[in-house]
Amino acid sequence: GIHTLQWAGTTAAGNAAVEGNWTFQVTGADDQGHTTTATRAFSLNETLVSLQVSPTAAHLTAGTTAATATFQLGHPATVTATIETRTGIVIATLISSKLQSGAQQLPWDGRSADGKLAFTGAYQVHVVATNSIGTVSLTAPFTARRS
Repeated sequence: GIHTLQWAGTTAAGNAAVEGNWTFQVTGADDQGHTTTATRAFSLNETLVSLQVSPTAAHLTAGTTAATATFQLGHPATVTATIETRTGIVIATLISSKLQSGAQQLPWDGRSADGKLAFTGAYQVHVVATNSIGTVSLTAPFTARRS
């Protein structure tokens, strides 16, 4: 069967685990004594802590801010933030540059990359942060409607 295992990001002593590359290994034996081991590499990276978009129901009107992406960087990183369709097609790029740690706010004017007002639809903000620890990304869904 399928079993779900969770890790809280802490050591056996209950301390916070160190950011970086880790390995998850599970070994099991079946009823005939055959042993199988599965190993998966993953990284613990708290560079991109949170992402929200507001409002979650944006109004697209020329000359105004339609929505604002807000996120927290735990460490300096090179950040790319895009507005995308829910299937991942990039509509507009909000930023692609190095940012310092701390709270970040990126406004979107409701326009696509060609400068035209975006269409009514379901979108997402996609933020990718890269630094020496690795690359992490988050998405936050929202809808937009032309006024």
